[in-house]
Amino acid sequence: KIKYSNKELVGKRKEDIKKSLSTDCEVWLAGVELTLREFKGIELLPNKIYLCGGGSSLPDLYDAIKKKKWSKKLPFARKPTVSYINPKNITTVIDKTKELKEPIDVTPMAMASLAIELVGEEPVVDGILNSVVKTLGK
Repeated sequence: KIKYSNKELVGKRKEDIKKSLSTDCEVWLAGVELTLREFKGIELLPNKIYLCGGGSSLPDLYDAIKKKKWSKKLPFARKPTVSYINPKNITTVIDKTKELKEPIDVTPMAMASLAIELVGEEPVVDGILNSVVKTLGK
C-alpha cells in the first residue's frame, strides 16, 4: 500500500493493485455518500472535504472522491473541494517530538484530543468503556 501510494510501483504490479482497489474505492465512496445523506436538518453541506488516516494516501480514494457524479446527488452549496488534514490542524494536541507530519498521524491525534476533552467526564468515559468491553465480549 505504501509503495503504491508513493508511486514506487510500475507495470503489471501497479495495474494489479489499482484493479484490486477499484471495487473497494467504489464501496468507500458509496459509504461517504450514504453518511452525508444521513445528516438530517442540514439544507446545504459544506463544500470542504478533508481526508486523513493511512488509507487516505491511496491515490484511488482521492481520485474517486474528486469525481463530480457522486457529489451532484447531495446538497452541496458549491462543488466540494478535497484536501488532506494534517497534524498541524489538530491544535489541541502538541507534538513535541516533531515526528507527526502526515495525514496518517491525524487519527491517533484526534483520539488523543477526544481523550483529553473527556478527562473528568467520568460518566461519558465509563459509558464508552462499557460499550467497548461489551463488544469485546461478543
